[in-house]
Amino acid sequence: SAGLESAFPDVYEKLGSGDCNGRFKVLLSVLKIDRENQTPYKVTVNDVKQLIEELLSKGGGEFSEEQKVAICMIVAGETFAIRDERRRWRAEIPEAVPAIAGLLQDDSETVRVSALYAISDVDAKDYMKDVTPKILPLLKDKSTDVRKRSLRTLGKHGDEDILPIIKELLGDDDPSIRQEAKQAV
Repeated sequence: SAGLESAFPDVYEKLGSGDCNGRFKVLLSVLKIDRENQTPYKVTVNDVKQLIEELLSKGGGEFSEEQKVAICMIVAGETFAIRDERRRWRAEIPEAVPAIAGLLQDDSETVRVSALYAISDVDAKDYMKDVTPKILPLLKDKSTDVRKRSLRTLGKHGDEDILPIIKELLGDDDPSIRQEAKQAV
């Protein structure tokens, strides 16, 4: 947008070069907030979505766990802290759900849960057809937290085609999984 280009004329050049920490700092600069918790720049949701897509275009593996969690928090419109600096994006970004869906296969349980949290908390209905196949394997994840958040996400945004899969988990050995499956149905 014009707001992004006027405040950060070389934003895409900076995103295309440098190490991942430098590229992540570009996103943090765009999201900087003032004392009134407002961003001083006229940056749009679409601008932030495009920045996230660019950052995660290679899957996100080069970023730290903290950075990946922060990206998920941005998508969910939540306040987050990076090295004790608070940042907040003012709106949910459901359009970025496809970009963070790649984080569902991350090695870190914390990142997988954060991605599921973001997908669950935004109005992701329009993107679930493409994202559901990435969530379904997480129903068998070794982490109970990942399994529960997967059920919550599918229960909120999934379509009726996956009900038989969710119903299978009503007989799971873990009582917390049974409870989530019951709520998802």
